[in-house]
Amino acid sequence: MNETDHAQEIEDIYRQLEKGLGHELVNDDNVHALIRRAEQDGHTVLAQELREWQAPC
Repeated sequence: MNETDHAQEIEDIYRQLEKGLGHELVNDDNVHALIRRAEQDGHTVLAQELREWQAPC
């Protein structure tokens, strides 16, 4: 996957998450990029949810 495809995938997943969908698409490879994307948009709750997903239990 090239950088453009990866960026588009992050954007697509992020848009799903904004709608309350797509949580199953979050994984170890994309969670950091999704957190950054949520922070850029000012979605602090979504960013926090992603950090909690990432945290080991």
